[in-house]
Order: sequence, then structure tokens, then C-alpha cells
Amino acid sequence: MAWDLIVKCGKLESALLSLAFVFLLVGYGTKVGLAPFHAWLPDAHAEGPTAISSVLSGLLLNVAL
Repeated sequence: MAWDLIVKCGKLESALLSLAFVFLLVGYGTKVGLAPFHAWLPDAHAEGPTAISSVLSGLLLNVAL
């Protein structure tokens, strides 16, 4: 996808952009563990081995954010 070509066509519908923004917010919010989507994060840290938990908290969440 080339954004400059999409903008030139002028076919950016506001409803579609709003829906895409909501999907992106939910997807990244779940991966990073943001406020309403953070229910999996404490369980993942408690149940995983120490090495995996440290990689999860120190690297994966920061890189995703």
C-alpha cells in the first residue's frame, strides 16, 4: 500500500478510517497490554517460566509499543 497513491485517488472514507483506527487500537492495545485490554498480562507473567517472563516484560512489550 502506497499512501501517496491512496491520497491522490481521494477514496478515503471517514467511516472506513474510523473502523481501521478502532481495529488498530484494539490490536496494539491487546499486544502491549494497555488499560482495558490488559487482562492476559498478569496471568502470562505468573504462569510462564522466569526466562520467558523476563523476555516478555523486558523486550516484547517495549518493542510492540
